[in-house]
Amino acid sequence: MNYFLKRVNPIEAFDVWMSKFCLNRRNGLRIWVAIAFGSFFYPLSSPAQAQIFPDGTLPRPSVVTTEGTIRRITGGTEMGGSLFHSFQEFSVMTGNTAVFENSLAVENILTRITGLNPSLIDGIIRANGSANLYLINPNGIVFGPNAQLSIGGSFFASTAESIVLGDGSLFSAIDPEAPPLLTVNVPVGLQFGTNPGNIGVQSQGRDSSGEPVGLQVLPGQTVGLFGGNVLLEGGQVRSPGGRIEVGSVGGNSRISLTPTERGMRAGYEGVESFQDIQLSQQSGINTSGDGGGTIHLQGRRIAVGEGSQVLAVNVGSLPGGSLNIKASELVAITGADPDNFTAVVSDTRGVGTGGDLNIETGQFLVQGTGLVSASTFGPGDGGNLTIKAADSITVIGAGSEPLQLLIGGALSGQLQPEDRIGGLVMGTVGEAPTGNMTLEAGNAIGLYNGGVIYSPTFGDAAGGDLQMRAGNRIEAIAAGVLSNTAFGSAASAGDITIETRNLVVTDGTVISSATLGNGPGGNIMVNASEVVEISRTVPGNVLPTGILNNTLFGTGTGGDVTIKTARLINRGGALISTNSGGGNTTSGLVTSGGVGGNITIEASESVEISGVSPDGLVTSGPGTTTFSENPAGNLTISTGKLTISEGAIVSSATFNSGDGGTLTVNASEGIDISGRSPITGLPSTLVSSSGRADIPDLEVTGSGGNLRVSTGELVVRDGATLDVRSFGAGNAGILEIVADSVRVDTGGSLNAATVSGAGGNIQLRSPTLLLRRGGNITTNAGNTDGGNIAIDTQILTALDNSDITANALAGRGGRVSINAEGIFGTEFREAETPRSDITATSDLGPEFSGTVELNTPDADSSLGIEQLQDNFVNADQLIAQNFCATGDVSSFTVTGRGGLPASPTEVLNSPVILDDLRLVQTQGTALPGQSNPIGESTGEKMAQPSPLVEAQGWSVTPSGTVVLVAQAPQVTPLSSWVKQQNCGD
Repeated sequence: MNYFLKRVNPIEAFDVWMSKFCLNRRNGLRIWVAIAFGSFFYPLSSPAQAQIFPDGTLPRPSVVTTEGTIRRITGGTEMGGSLFHSFQEFSVMTGNTAVFENSLAVENILTRITGLNPSLIDGIIRANGSANLYLINPNGIVFGPNAQLSIGGSFFASTAESIVLGDGSLFSAIDPEAPPLLTVNVPVGLQFGTNPGNIGVQSQGRDSSGEPVGLQVLPGQTVGLFGGNVLLEGGQVRSPGGRIEVGSVGGNSRISLTPTERGMRAGYEGVESFQDIQLSQQSGINTSGDGGGTIHLQGRRIAVGEGSQVLAVNVGSLPGGSLNIKASELVAITGADPDNFTAVVSDTRGVGTGGDLNIETGQFLVQGTGLVSASTFGPGDGGNLTIKAADSITVIGAGSEPLQLLIGGALSGQLQPEDRIGGLVMGTVGEAPTGNMTLEAGNAIGLYNGGVIYSPTFGDAAGGDLQMRAGNRIEAIAAGVLSNTAFGSAASAGDITIETRNLVVTDGTVISSATLGNGPGGNIMVNASEVVEISRTVPGNVLPTGILNNTLFGTGTGGDVTIKTARLINRGGALISTNSGGGNTTSGLVTSGGVGGNITIEASESVEISGVSPDGLVTSGPGTTTFSENPAGNLTISTGKLTISEGAIVSSATFNSGDGGTLTVNASEGIDISGRSPITGLPSTLVSSSGRADIPDLEVTGSGGNLRVSTGELVVRDGATLDVRSFGAGNAGILEIVADSVRVDTGGSLNAATVSGAGGNIQLRSPTLLLRRGGNITTNAGNTDGGNIAIDTQILTALDNSDITANALAGRGGRVSINAEGIFGTEFREAETPRSDITATSDLGPEFSGTVELNTPDADSSLGIEQLQDNFVNADQLIAQNFCATGDVSSFTVTGRGGLPASPTEVLNSPVILDDLRLVQTQGTALPGQSNPIGESTGEKMAQPSPLVEAQGWSVTPSGTVVLVAQAPQVTPLSSWVKQQNCGD
């Protein structure tokens, strides 16, 4: 009988995992699911192989007697509590029984096969008393469909070459002629050769009730299968409350065997290489019973698929044993049949505690209807679930439909404890708490296509904590990480902790530790050193994409959400929320819930929030909201730069009688809120409100929380808003802004408007405040008094019909108080005009108007400003005149490198690179003061021009003229001059 009830809808089948199929993950990681075992099965129908032949190598040889279908085995060499048998061939065919006729004093039966053929077992092996049976055949062992065990002790089948005895001597199957040193009779290990044979199990032998039990020993005993590759192909191996050891090792390995209170434990300390273990065709390894038993699988690649199950379920009062799987390369748990889950389970259904489930490998994969569970369904505490992968952990679901059914069932109260979905599960149903789940990967953790990590709490005991750690990346696409209390539960949900460099949550993924009952929800803590990306809600899903830590239906307090990263990106309608109550496509609007949790976001570099879902129904952004009578939590964002665009909303709001939370933003560099949604047309908003524009028609009486903003540069533009508004009877909160500069531009607004609740107030302090192109600051009110505006700045500039208003329709106008060194472009007016105005009016009449105080320095702003003349000189006309042609006394010379043209009407000439203006003497001409021109004969030798001598100094004539001289003048040293002045020399 299959262990699970499957109540999820059928899923699409995918390719059989046994084929050589390579799964390509989105991050490029390649996981080989197929495992090559080779062909090592042999036909079981030949009578010639139905033989058991002793080899005569022992001091007292084994003897085989045939009695119809029974092979009686007597003789053998008995030493102390051990009986040694040695055979050339050992096979038991279908319908046959091999009986070891040992004395009741024998504790261990050690059997070796020294021939060259594998052992084919398709019948029954019996032994007397409680003796343990060891069977080694280096060439391989195959257990056929009808193979069964009927022994009182433990059973060990191995393809080792030798059994290692306590003194280090070997009972060898490859060297049977060696003198046997059978003085120490306790097996302590197995020694393998260079090429260990394989072990195959097809056994489906049935017990008296018709239940397939395969290779089964009595409760509390051990079954050990140790070989090269180990393949269970529809085979069953059972030890109720006992121990099952399966090891797959490489050449020249040695496995130690150590007795414990829970049977014989295998050790692999000296093993350098491993081979593969595979379970297929609904195979089973099962130690379920009183105490749950212990299971240990060790190999290179371990694959459990096609509805196969590894079960260690505690149904009694003893404490549960552990289920350990260790693979040097890969553990893959895959399935495609919703009626036959592939499962690795360490649950408890009794008084005893559940055992721990530990998986250690290079890469871990659970896919489709593959399930890993460590849950409690009874009064016993659940065990811990730990998966450690040197490289990656991957959870791939069977599509989004089962996940949506699971979420919908939880929200509607129809989800039952036995309802299962593939993935990693750790839940509690009764009065006992479950354990903790820990996932650690050196590189990445990935959840895809409906993959789920699920930790529900149905009873009154606490749920376990979930920790996910990955060295590089955690990625969840269309998946779920759910650690919530179920509908009506009084227990607390477990915490979720995520640690990595990069976290991606997208395309319908939900991370939640919500409470749907009266117990508190768990906290969610994200620490991603580089980036957190939360994006893309899928239309039609039960819940939007995001981190949703809500409290619904009951009175349980919602858990907190804390995100620490360098950059947070939130877009496409995804949410970060801690609502009290709420709404969804399954249950509609939920107006009950406990006190909402807080949200804290610390992003050292930036927070970028943008857009809405493709259908426009969900706006991106973090938010703490109450739909109930209980208050919403607080929202705090600390970052370098905050950007809100394309209709996104960062919100703390109330939609019922509960008060909204406080919204605090600290952005050291700046805040930029801009634009509207291209789908809905609603503005991008930073808001703490009572009611909200995108969710109308709600009767809201709760007060909106305060909004506190501290930043470098605050920019609100292109229709965006920064609000503490009230859309109903609830009071608006206070908007406090402290910034280095504030710019409200192109229809942007700072808004504390109200409809009928008490008016909101705005307190703004910044050295510069600029309002342009319809940028407004308003505390306008409907059927109540207008709110107050207090501005403390140095320079206030309002241009292009940008208003500061505290008006009221059916109440008194508010109070506007502005302290500024200079106010430009705006002034107080009795009523609004097309210009930039400062008003505090009331439609009830002037006597209900508010007050406006403009506090500026007592100085005449016109002082120091010189009035310009009305008649300016026309410079164009002056330039057009050619003043060079007005008379002989005027001149205009162009010289040097370039310059102006001779006339204003001429174009500029190309610049002259070098213009030598010195007079140059040519032949036949004389320079001024020269008697003979160059080249003219005088009958005398032509005079040569004096050579030019570079000036070496200067002197001053008696008249004070400075003359350059060719020879530097003699300078009297300063010391001599002083001596002359003082001594008269």
